[in-house]
Amino acid sequence: MNRNRLAFSHREPCKPRTRRARKPTLAQALREAAKAGVNVAGATIEDGKVSLTFGKPSAATVNENEWDEELYGKDKTPTRQ
Repeated sequence: MNRNRLAFSHREPCKPRTRRARKPTLAQALREAAKAGVNVAGATIEDGKVSLTFGKPSAATVNENEWDEELYGKDKTPTRQ
């Protein structure tokens, strides 16, 4: 038994393994923006990268369906017939 232990005693200790950094997620980015108190107008994800656009959303970027106004009226409250 001692013979095997002595045979490996001359080796240098192994290098610690490096951890690979995790890819940023949209949820993490939005959580950090909320923590900083910044309004997020939009977000894009490309090639594992998350890009946030800050500011108030403009009318052009807000997705509205043309049927919303038809069905619910201008105040967007459901009307019963």
